[in-house]
Amino acid sequence: MHIAVNGPKHSDQEIHKALMEELRTGVRLKEAMEKDREKICAQHAERCKQAKDFGLGFKKMRLLSVTPAWEYHNLVNKYGREEVQSREFIKDYQKRFPHLSPNKL
Repeated sequence: MHIAVNGPKHSDQEIHKALMEELRTGVRLKEAMEKDREKICAQHAERCKQAKDFGLGFKKMRLLSVTPAWEYHNLVNKYGREEVQSREFIKDYQKRFPHLSPNKL
């Protein structure tokens, strides 16, 4: 039985290059995942346009915005739940992201 004690040696430059490539591809992957989530939310918002009843019995209830879960979590951590659910915040969100806002406030 042969056990390899010493692995292959890599120079600092090779390690640095590999690390930088991993960071670049990781950022690209994160951006692609965010775009996919936003696309899914936009499709959901399109389906919910002018929907008045979501099966809960509330005839006047309308969907005002669709936000990816991770983005909503970040907004709540940054601004607080009360601020994120405030009328002014929702109006600003609807101006910035009209494709994620099926109904106006």
